[in-house]
Amino acid sequence: MASIRLVYESLVRCINDGQWEDLPRYMHQSCEINGRAHSPESYVAEMRTGGVSEILLDAVTVDEKTQRLASTVLVKWKPSKDADGFNATGKTVQFMEQRLNWFVDGKLSNTITLADRDAIHHQLSDSMAHYAPDFISNQPDAVEDTRPSSDLESTYRAYIDSINKRTMESDLRVFCHPQVVHNNKALALDNYRQLMQDAITVMPDINFGIHTLIVDEEAQRVAARLEFTGTPVKGMRDVQPTGRSVHFAEHVTYQFRGGKIARVWSVVDWVSYREQLLEK
Repeated sequence: MASIRLVYESLVRCINDGQWEDLPRYMHQSCEINGRAHSPESYVAEMRTGGVSEILLDAVTVDEKTQRLASTVLVKWKPSKDADGFNATGKTVQFMEQRLNWFVDGKLSNTITLADRDAIHHQLSDSMAHYAPDFISNQPDAVEDTRPSSDLESTYRAYIDSINKRTMESDLRVFCHPQVVHNNKALALDNYRQLMQDAITVMPDINFGIHTLIVDEEAQRVAARLEFTGTPVKGMRDVQPTGRSVHFAEHVTYQFRGGKIARVWSVVDWVSYREQLLEK
């Protein structure tokens, strides 16, 4: 069976080159994309009518044993029609997207994507907007003091557990380096902790749930889909609390060095968060 990394790279190449007749070779006959059932043919039809897209494959976090692969991609998208409430004709937007992919018998069977939708909105609404992606592939390989997959997974689960137990102030140093780079911004550990604390202040009952976890021992990376539930009591992200509870997600990739978190690349579905609070 071919490596799922090679299969995925071939699939991306087909999309970029418009080799639509070859795409079904890399997809399972019954495939699910963001919760919608697709045949390879229906997926091709959707891709061909959604506008021109170029996908730059930045990095993959691979677990060949469980046939799962997380990909971080830069998408260059030229919409074929109005998008996000704006006239998008002739516009090209760029955004990072983190994708979780499952394979069966070496073929893609399920994908869940999460795009930086705020970046899309900003570029569509402002013709002068500049987007600067933060690439995982620009970072040096984590070759020193590598840890087995089981250690990375247990460390990550304990890290999330400390957030849910609200013991971050004392425990975070066990899981993270004294400085963590979060979305291209270097933060002292207390400032990194404040990112989580800010969410807890807004939603005192927030729970961080691990939906999917993919561990790549060779790359010393962990990719996850986190699902948050809680009821906001304070304003955040330009929206005030309405008494409604919310359920939204984050796709996030962590670079471990010496068994601790050193870098974080995160995409949060803030659009869904706002929509749920404002829903009538």
